[in-house]
Amino acid sequence: MTNDGENVRLDPRWIDDQKGLVSREIFGSPAVHELEKDRIFRKSWLYLGHETEIPNSGDVVTRTMAGDPVIVVRREDGTIGAYLNSCAHRGVKVCRVDKGNTRRFVCPYHGWSYGTDGALISTNFDALYPEGTDFSTMGLIPVTRLDSYKGMIFGNWSEEGESLDEYLGDFRWYLDLFFARTPGGAQVLGPPQRFVVNADWKTAAINFGTDNTHVITTHIGPMTLSPTPFSPPELMAALGDAVQVSTGNGHSVSLVSLPGERYAHYPKELHDLYDAALEPEQADVLASLAIGVSTVFPNLSFIENTPTEVEPGVYMKGLLLRQWHPIAPGQIEVLSWQFAEVEASADYKRAVHVRAVNDFGVGGIFEQEDVELWSSVGSTTTTPAAREHPFVFSTAVPFLDHPVPGHAGPGSAYQPFVAEITQFKFLQHWNKLMTESVS
Repeated sequence: MTNDGENVRLDPRWIDDQKGLVSREIFGSPAVHELEKDRIFRKSWLYLGHETEIPNSGDVVTRTMAGDPVIVVRREDGTIGAYLNSCAHRGVKVCRVDKGNTRRFVCPYHGWSYGTDGALISTNFDALYPEGTDFSTMGLIPVTRLDSYKGMIFGNWSEEGESLDEYLGDFRWYLDLFFARTPGGAQVLGPPQRFVVNADWKTAAINFGTDNTHVITTHIGPMTLSPTPFSPPELMAALGDAVQVSTGNGHSVSLVSLPGERYAHYPKELHDLYDAALEPEQADVLASLAIGVSTVFPNLSFIENTPTEVEPGVYMKGLLLRQWHPIAPGQIEVLSWQFAEVEASADYKRAVHVRAVNDFGVGGIFEQEDVELWSSVGSTTTTPAAREHPFVFSTAVPFLDHPVPGHAGPGSAYQPFVAEITQFKFLQHWNKLMTESVS
C-alpha cells in the first residue's frame, strides 16, 4: 500500500495466500489504521457488554465502538439501548462515568437532558426555540443496529449487512459452551479492567484466540509451575490431539481435551445443569474440555484457562473475555472481564475472579509475558528496513484445504494444533474486507 498524503492505494498483496506471507505494514501503519475504521469496525458487529452488567432499570456502562464513545443502558421498560455519548446540542459527553445508574442523562455544558430511551426531555431553554421546532429529532443518536446473543450485547453502525445471528453463524455453537452452558447462563464478575498496550489490535486478536504455538514457548514457565491436574508431558499429549476450528467470518476456537471423568474440571453442582442447557454433542465436548481459547472477529477474544486444583479432586477455571480497542496506530485499549455461571456458588465465583486476575489481569503472570512481546513487535514492523520483509505464517499453507474429519461441532477443524491455520484464516478474512473493492 502507498500513502502519498491524501490518496491511499489498497494493495491486495498484503496477504500471499500461496506462500503464507503477511505484510508487516498492516500492523501499525497509520494509513491502514484509518482504513480499518471504515472497512472493518464501522461494518462489523462489535461487542458492547453483557446484560448482567446492567441488570436494573437505569443501569449504564460506557464503552467504545469503532472509536465512538457509546452509552449502553437498561431503559425504564427493561429493554436495552445504546447511544452515541454525545449531546445533540454541542457534542459534550452526557454520561461521565464508566458505570452507574441514572434516571436521565443531563449535559453538564448547557443542561440538555435525555431519558434512558435517548429521547430529549428538555433543552433547558425550550421556550427560546422557534415555534414548531420538532424536539423529537434532537435525541441522542442511537447505535444503528443493536442485538444480543445469550446475554452478549453487540452493536453495528452500518444499516446494511448480516444480522447478528448470521454474522456469528456456526460460532454460536461454541459461544454456548462457555457463556450459555447452564440455564441461567453466564454472569460478569465485576467491572472490566482497562489498560493501554502499545500493540496492533490484530496482534492481540490472533495471539489470544488462535496462536497455539506460543503457549509452549512464551508461557512454559507458569504452565510448568501452575498446580494443574496434569503434568507437562500429559499437556503436550493433549495438545497433540487438540483441534483449532474455523467457522467462517474470521471466527475461530481452539479446544484442548483430556480424558477422564465427565466434567472433571468443573464444579460438581453444575454437572446436571450442563446436561440440561446444552445439546448432547455440545455437552460431550465440554465434558472433557481442559482449555478453550477463541477470537470472534474482529476484536473480541475469550479464554477458559487451565484448571487449577484448589483442593484434592476439586478444580477451578477462570473464564475471561477480552476486547481490543484500536485507539491509535499500533496502540490498543484492553478491556478484560471475568465470568462464571450464574448458578455457581459465591465462593466459586470469588475464586474464579481472583484466579483470572492473577493470571490475566493487568499484572497477571501470563499477561505480562504477552504484553511485553506484543509491544516489542511494534518497533519492528513499520520501520523502512523491517517493512520490506513480510511476516511468515507458512505453517498454515499445507493444511488450509485439509480439515480433519470427526469433529463433533460445526465448522472446519484442523490439526496440528500448533500450525498457524486459524491465525492465517483470520488475516485472510481481514484482507478480504479491506480489499474487496480492489480490481
